[in-house]
Amino acid sequence: MRYDRTIYKARPSWWNYAWLFAFGWLIFPIFIAIWQRYALLLRITDRQVILETGILDKDFREIFIADIRTVDVEQRFYQRLLGYGTIKFASAGTDRYELAAKGIKHPHRVKNIVNSIRMKHGHTND
Repeated sequence: MRYDRTIYKARPSWWNYAWLFAFGWLIFPIFIAIWQRYALLLRITDRQVILETGILDKDFREIFIADIRTVDVEQRFYQRLLGYGTIKFASAGTDRYELAAKGIKHPHRVKNIVNSIRMKHGHTND
């Protein structure tokens, strides 16, 4: 069985949960922020992008690098200032996004990593 080499791993930025920390006098929001952060992991390997969600129950969604047609980044003004955003991956097989990961640190870095792997393997939209 062949294991792909992991190129990059990304978890949501702590800034994505700043509103919970603003209410730090309540311990419950802090617990929710920590739980939500560790419930999402975006992994990029040399062949695919994998989105793992959940802590007790795990869901895995994957898209092969060769199938990716679009990588989009969404960032609100405050997200740009704090360095996080939503990254979305689409393939030619559907009219919507296959994977979307909210609150990812340095989303443009993730986009550049995926696009560089696509270029290395000769997969472009041109």
